Amino acid sequence: MRVKNLVDAHHYKEKLAKQNEVLETTIEQLKETETLLVQTEKIVSLGRMSAGIIHEINNPLNYATTGLFTLRSKGKFLAPEQQAEYAEILKDVEDGIGRVKSIVSDLKSFTTPTPSRWTRWSCRRSLIPR
Repeated sequence: MRVKNLVDAHHYKEKLAKQNEVLETTIEQLKETETLLVQTEKIVSLGRMSAGIIHEINNPLNYATTGLFTLRSKGKFLAPEQQAEYAEILKDVEDGIGRVKSIVSDLKSFTTPTPSRWTRWSCRRSLIPR
């Protein structure tokens, strides 16, 4: 009876050691998954913030573009000697608006990134114990 109890205790210790090992690897995988999720959330929130900033830039930019169109049409009523200078000023304004639009379009490529399929798959996969 004593030997049987010792053998059973040894088997239970081995089983407990295996369970502890599985739990440790699972905890490690959960930590990695949590790190990935935090990084993804940071990127998504940064994308949302930049999308808001771009929206705030685009509104005045659209007003400026509309105003530029109106000024061009009003320039026809100026004296001929003023039209050349006026056209040059409008050209400078148009170039500035174009530069801002190109910067905004470059920024749009960085907005609201979504996690790749691989990241989502690896996050789900790491939650599955092996």
